[in-house]
Amino acid sequence: MGNDYFENADFYAKISENIASMSEEITATVDQVNGAIQDMALKAQGSSENSESIKGGINEASIGMNQISVAAQTQAEMAEKLNELVSGFKI
Repeated sequence: MGNDYFENADFYAKISENIASMSEEITATVDQVNGAIQDMALKAQGSSENSESIKGGINEASIGMNQISVAAQTQAEMAEKLNELVSGFKI
């Protein structure tokens, strides 16, 4: 009977060691996953900031293109008036 208790105690000790070892592995894995998630979150935030920067650049380019369009239209009107004035002269 004493041997049975010793064997049972040894068996439970080994099981406890295995459980402790598995718990450490699970903790390490959870830490790795947590680190990966934090890294992904930082990259997503950086991507979002870059997207906002690109959006701002596109908006500025659009404003510039509108200004160029207005300037081109104004120049076309001025060229037409100049042609009308020049056509009034006889050489």
